[in-house]
Amino acid sequence: MQHTPIVVTGPVNSGKTTLLYTLCSRLDSAGYRFGGVIQVAPLPNQQKKDWVWSDQGSGDLRLLLSTEEHSGWERYGRFWVDTQTFTWAHERVMAMHDSTDYMTFDEIGPMELEGKALHATFKSVLESYGGTVIAVVRKPLLERVMETYGISGDNVVILHADKPWEVQLEKIVK
Repeated sequence: MQHTPIVVTGPVNSGKTTLLYTLCSRLDSAGYRFGGVIQVAPLPNQQKKDWVWSDQGSGDLRLLLSTEEHSGWERYGRFWVDTQTFTWAHERVMAMHDSTDYMTFDEIGPMELEGKALHATFKSVLESYGGTVIAVVRKPLLERVMETYGISGDNVVILHADKPWEVQLEKIVK
């Protein structure tokens, strides 16, 4: 049986990933198992120039995006993207597909809406995963992401990073 997806949303730099970490930490403390990818938090007071994903199942890390040019990487807006990291993430997600309670996607954004990046992986997991999917989505993209992936407002829990967290988290972690 598929569980109601959870979407963590908010404006850019509002704490979406930090809220995701907090939720995952509480669920982990309750004994739940995780798969998926989550961004590694940058060091405090450091200019963010690289975006790194961590595999929730193994803790392995991969550089995904950089504002600095990398040979062999694709240009996307102001970023350089290692498209092989999407392949790596897909393999990690699918390897954990049948052995976890929660699957995280940090984040579903413009590239997925263009049918790139983790689009096919996210769609597949939403259709076939027996656990709960947790996805980070920027607030301006929320409606488009929900429409694209067939997530209805009646069948989703939405957590807002720009609103007080405790009451929201209590809906999920009792």
